[in-house]
Amino acid sequence: MDVGEDEIDNTGDYNGTDWHIVFTIVSWDNDADQSLIEVATTDGFSHYEVGRSLYMSWRLEEDTLSLYLDENSYQFFRSEL
Repeated sequence: MDVGEDEIDNTGDYNGTDWHIVFTIVSWDNDADQSLIEVATTDGFSHYEVGRSLYMSWRLEEDTLSLYLDENSYQFFRSEL
């Protein structure tokens, strides 16, 4: 995953089927650890069609980045007790 100023470029595979998805960054909030992105292009496997808006939340703990995508709202990670 390459994150630029205006877009996120993501490549990988799902069960052996390649994908390449470009997301346009609509808004980005580092303080809240969330971003609104829109699917700009897809090639190969994709759960999302072009034009779909997605709410992306993230959490960084040491060397581990957790991402969460949702079509309806931002998701917040609960702190472990």
